[in-house]
Amino acid sequence: MVQCIEYTRASTNNQEYSVGDQDKSIRDWARRNKYKIVKSYCDDGISGHYAAKRPGFLSMIEDVTTGKYPDIKALLIWDSYRFARNMVEFLTYKQMIQQHGISVIAVSEPIVQDDDAQLYIDAINGASGELYLRKLSKDSRRGIRAKVVERHEHIGKCPFGYMMKDGALVADPDRVPWVKYMFDAVEAGTPYLQICHALNDNMVYSVNGAQWCVATLKYALQNRTYCGQIEATLSGDHGIYDGKHPAIITPEQFDRVQNVMAERAAKRKKYEHSTNQYVHWLSGLVRCPICGRSMSHVKRPGGRKPAYRCNGYVGGQLCTNGSARVWIIEQAVYRELERIYTEPDAIETAKINVVHPKASIDYDFEISKLEKQLDRAKRAYIEEIDTLEEYRENKTRLTDAINEMKKKKAAAPAADSVIPDDFRARCRDVLTFLKSDAPMDEKAAVAHGLIEKVCPDSRAKTITIYFYA
Repeated sequence: MVQCIEYTRASTNNQEYSVGDQDKSIRDWARRNKYKIVKSYCDDGISGHYAAKRPGFLSMIEDVTTGKYPDIKALLIWDSYRFARNMVEFLTYKQMIQQHGISVIAVSEPIVQDDDAQLYIDAINGASGELYLRKLSKDSRRGIRAKVVERHEHIGKCPFGYMMKDGALVADPDRVPWVKYMFDAVEAGTPYLQICHALNDNMVYSVNGAQWCVATLKYALQNRTYCGQIEATLSGDHGIYDGKHPAIITPEQFDRVQNVMAERAAKRKKYEHSTNQYVHWLSGLVRCPICGRSMSHVKRPGGRKPAYRCNGYVGGQLCTNGSARVWIIEQAVYRELERIYTEPDAIETAKINVVHPKASIDYDFEISKLEKQLDRAKRAYIEEIDTLEEYRENKTRLTDAINEMKKKKAAAPAADSVIPDDFRARCRDVLTFLKSDAPMDEKAAVAHGLIEKVCPDSRAKTITIYFYA
């Protein structure tokens, strides 16, 4: 019997020939023609446009080119479209396999003995497969545009707080109050993790049935579906459109919450822990002035009071900054807050960093995306995937979009660096709250909203406090 391998692929489970049907047909053909399948490769639910996105196909190519199965004489596939829908890749990989003494046999197609005739057939199959994908892509884009722009229908997954009824998005009465709670809580200054705990404690789970975490909560809060809008990128142009589904919150509240989230993101440092996990409201704020690392809250033996200690290393040796007792740092923060709101000239000497919330549109990110699209369009032309006319059209459209985005960036208002007038009052309110009997997680949230970092230097016997304006 002739030893062979098989490859099956289907883009979706709804195709006429699923990978299971292909495998059955291939094995029936192999038994009739005395072929023995020693290895099967499969890509289920993956498009045949690009080989780089098909792990099963790449694994097969690697095994063939490295001679893992030296006795293999044939590769069995259902039809040529299962192998590839990209004309260049179709011809390239088929030739690569044949160069290793392995013939490619499509069991549902006639076997042609003439090599020249087979070359024509391969070129036609590769071209027709690619034309099919292009048409499918254009039809899909046209359908999405009509759905969003003309019919104002929701696209994508049904978000938390909604459900699908007769193909339309409708509000879920059991979850609508929780959606409103999420937005109201963020606007009121409640930490993300505290909101997640409230949802999970009430057994209100995400749309996937999983418990809420900070990442899924923030993702949901940025979904414009909740204010009756549709956000989509059509033909490379990002836009916001009116939807016909019911809104749960107002667009004004949505924008306010985005501003709150932007302010939090501007103040938050990379890899910083949630304020709900701190043992003390100072935790996460205390930084070593020598090595710049965080200082940890430690309980000291012998009945001594807890302190913050630097665990960082400088030049391979433990940082020389010693520990600082918690109560001493607390008193230093209290004194500085009191000094700022009682002394008229205190703001001039205080360490204050004016934070500028992230703009509603990240122009640099949008420009970068468009430039990458322009680069892909150029590669598509070089690889003969797109015609010269298509490349010219894409280049003109993307270049205009890049220039327009650069103009918007240049016209964006500059951030104001003036310290707000209510800064003194905020310091007074925070001081009063920190000295109260409020829960530790609430104190931490308030402290992190005003204080950037606290730097105790045990050698110089100084404590420097930095604030957000």
